[in-house]
Amino acid sequence: VHTRGSDFRLPRGMRAAVTLGKGLQKDKLVQACMRMRQLGNGHTVCFFASFEVDLQIRAWREQVAGQFDFRHLPAIVSWCLSNTVDATCRHLPYLAAQGASQIRKQHAFTHLADNPMHRANMCAEEEVVKLSSLYGSAAGNQLLPDIVKKRLKHVLRGLGSEP
Repeated sequence: VHTRGSDFRLPRGMRAAVTLGKGLQKDKLVQACMRMRQLGNGHTVCFFASFEVDLQIRAWREQVAGQFDFRHLPAIVSWCLSNTVDATCRHLPYLAAQGASQIRKQHAFTHLADNPMHRANMCAEEEVVKLSSLYGSAAGNQLLPDIVKKRLKHVLRGLGSEP
């Protein structure tokens, strides 16, 4: 039974099982652990991981072993933080695209109040995207900040306010 919003008062000495899933990020780990309201003050947690996740944590521990001496909990937390950084980096292009879209829509809202049709056209998202625009550029390594700057400059150029 899944309960939402319930706060069960558990006696001191209770222990919770926290399962570690592939790619677990810091926020979800902390949320799971803090379900034990008295964690560190009578409540404890123990971690369970699949064979695959255990291998990932062990590999992470060996990768940074020269820098730190990780035991169980620090290795788990460090592995979760690494997963969080990886996920954030993977999502940065999408966040930049959303930011560019927001800039375009904000510009339309503030500068095109007298022309509702033009404002609506500026706020509309493209429904059809050509493959060449997605995959047509030359392949090469670029730093993520450079990609984001390039995309934002393209949006600003389209608005007529190039920096």
